[in-house]
Amino acid sequence: MNVSPRTISRSGFTLVELLLGLALTGLVMAAMASLTLAVSTRWNSVFPAGGASAGTLFRPDQLGNARLLNRLRDARVLGLIRAGSLSNPNQRAAAMLWRADDNANGSIELDEMGLIEFDAVNQKLCFYRAHWPVALSASARAQKNVTYSYAFLTSTTAPEDFKRLNYVGPETLLTSVASARFNWLAAAAGGKPALEYRIAFTPASGLAELFGQAALRAPGSVTP
Repeated sequence: MNVSPRTISRSGFTLVELLLGLALTGLVMAAMASLTLAVSTRWNSVFPAGGASAGTLFRPDQLGNARLLNRLRDARVLGLIRAGSLSNPNQRAAAMLWRADDNANGSIELDEMGLIEFDAVNQKLCFYRAHWPVALSASARAQKNVTYSYAFLTSTTAPEDFKRLNYVGPETLLTSVASARFNWLAAAAGGKPALEYRIAFTPASGLAELFGQAALRAPGSVTP
């Protein structure tokens, strides 16, 4: 009886296949290193040494500046402007505004007014507006629809009078604010009115002085 020997096939990678595999691995590693470097560079540009913590995408002053710009640009009319002072925090910068004509009736209503004011005690720049409860009472609905004259916005005591109204409360725009100054820029021929602002931060914040200017996108007029 003849028994033929069993043949066992042992196949492996050829030299060419090994070289191709190493080349592909090298390309992948190079791409990952390039991506890591790009992410690291971007991270350092957004979060420089001594800047914001890694838990935020943008520095607090950048976010606050964006909120401040939006409030000003969306306003229809600016009222009383208190300049404030960068050297004297007790001179509180403030700006009254008709923030929007929500129902397009040309009249200033409580729900449509706003106030940007520097809070020296809490070192904040705040935006005051009406905050309504989910379930409006009859008195709240009546107060919401009360109209105010332009003279209310321009009164020398407008900020204090506005903050005393029911349902009016603050939202924080910027924190760690040491002082603030506002400057009203009248509209030139064919232009739009604007508000120029400078914000100084506390030394502990590590933030540089903030400077900006916002022109009203769609300035309006008040119906008498």
